[in-house]
Amino acid sequence: MDQKLTLPEIARRLGEPLHRVRYAVETYRIEPSERIGIMRVWGEAQVAAIQSALRRIAQGRGNYGR
Repeated sequence: MDQKLTLPEIARRLGEPLHRVRYAVETYRIEPSERIGIMRVWGEAQVAAIQSALRRIAQGRGNYGR
């Protein structure tokens, strides 16, 4: 079963500040896998995409959402 995580949980797991994780999600338009009530949650595939986006941002690559 795919674990569902909120952005603060993803930030903790990746060892990144929450604001960087939010920035990656917004910049690369990474959609949550679902909503539980008003909470957005991301699955393992999206966590991998967020981690990849953070790496690209750290390396200074553009291509934001393109």
